[in-house]
Amino acid sequence: MRKILKVLRYVFGSLFAFILLVAAYVQLAPIPTYEVKAPNLNIVSDSALIAEGRRIVMTECIGCHRGEDGKISGQLWADNAPSANCGRPT
Repeated sequence: MRKILKVLRYVFGSLFAFILLVAAYVQLAPIPTYEVKAPNLNIVSDSALIAEGRRIVMTECIGCHRGEDGKISGQLWADNAPSANCGRPT
């Protein structure tokens, strides 16, 4: 019985020491840095793309973000979310 406890003590002690070493490495290791290469973007704004953007905004965005002035004024999501008024009297 004593031999089993001695072996278990070494096993758990070694495991604990290993976990401490890994935690120390994670805490003390420098954060890696990477060079970021920005892509070369050429944005063309022809009338077809502008019309497609208008169509997307009018079908997807305007329902929630239309202000009192009729423009997209960016109302808060919490004011328009279906779940925001869930359970509250209106």
